[in-house]
Amino acid sequence: MVSKSALNILIVDMETAMIMLFQQIFSTQRNEMLLVTSGEEALLLVKEKEFDFIFIDIQLPDRDGFEICIEIRKNTKAFIIILTGVTGEEYKVKGLEAGADDYLVKPFGIHELKARIDALYRRLYHYDEGSPENIIRHGDLELDSSQNLVRVGNEKVNLTNKEYELLKLLMKNRGQVFSRQQLLEKLWGKDFAEVHTRTVDTHIKTLRVKLKNESQSIQAVWGIGYKFERKEN
Repeated sequence: MVSKSALNILIVDMETAMIMLFQQIFSTQRNEMLLVTSGEEALLLVKEKEFDFIFIDIQLPDRDGFEICIEIRKNTKAFIIILTGVTGEEYKVKGLEAGADDYLVKPFGIHELKARIDALYRRLYHYDEGSPENIIRHGDLELDSSQNLVRVGNEKVNLTNKEYELLKLLMKNRGQVFSRQQLLEKLWGKDFAEVHTRTVDTHIKTLRVKLKNESQSIQAVWGIGYKFERKEN
């Protein structure tokens, strides 16, 4: 499994079977796994501690899991995976727009869970594999893939994993137009290929807000999608 030497994992779930499954996967390599059974407990922990992965069941006893996901995303860059027994495209869309990186429908097995975790790491940390260039600059905007950092001028920009991936893809392919469907498949994977493309628009909107004076570099191409094309002064 692709990972760092040790991981900090937060599980927000009440099902014994799920807890046992996670224990099988994360019990090695000195991983630290914390378990809570309510959304409020999860919110408190995220404010106090940094996590690598957070798994959230949407059916929690105190609050809606999607609402908890939105609140958690404000305080962490961790990979967030929604867990649910409910199927349907609208729930996937809702999960992605809440800030989740992936969505797993119960019941699922240990091999599927491992594959999803590996895919998240590969997309973020191995996207530049084989390329000697770690830093991409356009005007005041700088992306350093060796440290997963983005700056506008001297100011560090705090991006979520998906916002970072989206910006990196567009900057590395300056001038190339990507359809919303292409962006979904490249950044969220084929499992989300049928998800409504408004998810991409939502992430573009928040990314532009964070980039401030460099926001106009991400340009909409009417009827198609988006491209990165910085307007030189």
